Amino acid sequence: MAFILIDFIKHSNIGIREGCRSPQAGGDESPALALSHVWRSFAGKRGGRKEGSQTVLSDISLKVDRRKIQALVGLNGAGKTTLVKIASTLLTPTRGEVSVDGVDALADPSQARKRLGLVLGGDRGFYPRATVMANMRFFADLADVPYRQRDREIGRVLEAVGLNGKERHAVYELSRGQTQRLHIARGLLGSPSLLLLDEPTDGLDPSAALRIRSLIRSVADSGVGILLTSHGMEEVEELADRIAVIDSGRILVDGSLEVVRRFADVGWVASFTLRPDQLADPGILIDWVGRRGVVLTRPSGPDWMISILWKRASEKELGPAGAEPIRLRRGMARFFADRSLDCPADLLVRPAGLEDAFLALAARPGAEANL
Repeated sequence: MAFILIDFIKHSNIGIREGCRSPQAGGDESPALALSHVWRSFAGKRGGRKEGSQTVLSDISLKVDRRKIQALVGLNGAGKTTLVKIASTLLTPTRGEVSVDGVDALADPSQARKRLGLVLGGDRGFYPRATVMANMRFFADLADVPYRQRDREIGRVLEAVGLNGKERHAVYELSRGQTQRLHIARGLLGSPSLLLLDEPTDGLDPSAALRIRSLIRSVADSGVGILLTSHGMEEVEELADRIAVIDSGRILVDGSLEVVRRFADVGWVASFTLRPDQLADPGILIDWVGRRGVVLTRPSGPDWMISILWKRASEKELGPAGAEPIRLRRGMARFFADRSLDCPADLLVRPAGLEDAFLALAARPGAEANL
């Protein structure tokens, strides 16, 4: 999504430096972002000529409340980029309604844009040989921060992300994690009600990623609504208050992790490793599982790494509390015993997480998954 930043800068208006920002339109009553029945189509082309149209978003309704983190996950090409461009006012929907902090983003995109911050991350987006302060002054001007308040506002956001004291450092001297925090600081200029975050921890080491996640949570707790797009399911599971799964331009499900798991109909996961001599044909295992779950296989050196995404059991099937993993282990043991095979020593049965639910949805018939 790097090109979005160029569009965002191009469409931003540098106001009179002595001017004041418009007051908040929606206050605490309005959601940070509201999309209502949004559609987006693009004209198709063949041989340089327009031919028909392609619908990339279909009837999208999504809300991001203040102090909440709304995650958006989906396969590449599912429509995430188009949705973020519409939310950031850079793309107009074919039809539907969009509001940012109570401002009609279609009728008054410039006012809506003042109430949101866009954070794309990565190595680009700053002038690398210019100092942190010089870069931030440039972006503060784009954000319409009044001239007399500019340095104080920069100091506020740099302190919020833990970069105070780095003002005179060139951006290229910062670590990757520090650069990512600088991206977030830039997005916080002008105290936006909505923050759009795209892959905020992509490419970071675990320690730096943990600090960024903590920072994102603290930003949300301060009153900002956050729309987070990420391929890191563990990150989404940790941060998101709500999770929307988008596929082929439609929202399949939007709710808590438990809501997503129920929609995906996955309750438990059995994972283990098999040697070729233990099971030469994984199809035997797939046939045995049948409609009770989804079997995912991938080679790992000479062995097979197997994950079985078991469908949720009914209360009658489940039996006493805590019986499900025991029942599944016994069933797996019988499968191997019936074939005179040793049960894998590394067999693990655990509750399904977001990544498992996502894989189960992607494995449904018709899903264009690249697993």
